[in-house]
Amino acid sequence: DHLPVRLVGSLLRWCRDQLAPGGRLVLTAMGPTPDARFMEHLLHWPLMRRTAEELLGLCEAAGLQAEVSDRSPGLDDGGIVIVSSRARSH
Repeated sequence: DHLPVRLVGSLLRWCRDQLAPGGRLVLTAMGPTPDARFMEHLLHWPLMRRTAEELLGLCEAAGLQAEVSDRSPGLDDGGIVIVSSRARSH
């Protein structure tokens, strides 16, 4: 939630390279919510909240096959859980 896209991409590629065959990477993030500005003020830190679709796109660009987990809390509280694995071509 605190990293710009460039760093998220680098981190995801590094994670992909560390995965053992059949290994999974679990990502959690806070999606956009109406209280985002208030939380940034409270934390004194800007957050980069991304939608599940944006996170899936970053995973795909890093060579990961990813999907939103059915354990994801949902849009009401902004929680996102994504499970990914190495794409077959990597």
